[in-house]
This record gives sequence, C-alpha cells and structure tokens, in this order.
Amino acid sequence: MKENLPSSIPPVDAILLIFVLSAIGPTHHQSVLTKIFNALKPGGYLLFRDYGAGDLAGQRFAVRGDVGAVHSQTLSDRWFVRQDGTQAYFFDSGSSPRLFES
Repeated sequence: MKENLPSSIPPVDAILLIFVLSAIGPTHHQSVLTKIFNALKPGGYLLFRDYGAGDLAGQRFAVRGDVGAVHSQTLSDRWFVRQDGTQAYFFDSGSSPRLFES
C-alpha cells in the first residue's frame, strides 16, 4: 500500500468505507487509514461498515467443513482468503477502536 492519493484530489468532507478494509487485510489497515484520514478535511467524517467477529459470515468461515470454509484458507483466527483470492478480515470490538485512534 505504498501508493498515495494524487495531489490533485482536494480534501473531502466524508469518506465511506463499506467492506473495504476487510478486503485489504490487517497488515495494511494502518497505512490505508492514514492515507484516508489525510484525504479528509479537518472535522470530516469517516463512515465505516465491515465484517465483525462472530457475525454469520464469520461463523461460516470459522466452522471447519462448512461450505464457506472448504473454499477458503485461514490466515489467522479472523482473516481468511477465499478461493477466488479475495480476503475477508473480521473486526472485533477491541481492536477496531484502537486502529482508528492510532
């Protein structure tokens, strides 16, 4: 995640992330969020919606032998790679606030 946003893009009032960070994977979350916050105007809003640990989608990945688990690879307890190569990371209520605060 070395790319920066083009300098020709002016800061914005709000950024909406819907199932974006989970598709990127946890190793790049902090650098992506830093770039996103730099693209916001002072006082701007970041709206975030993504997978949560324990939700139905996460349970399908976590259960061994389930159809979803058969077609995925487990990278960690909440991080998976689907058969098509896309990632799914499941956030928990403890790490998410720290990620955004830092």
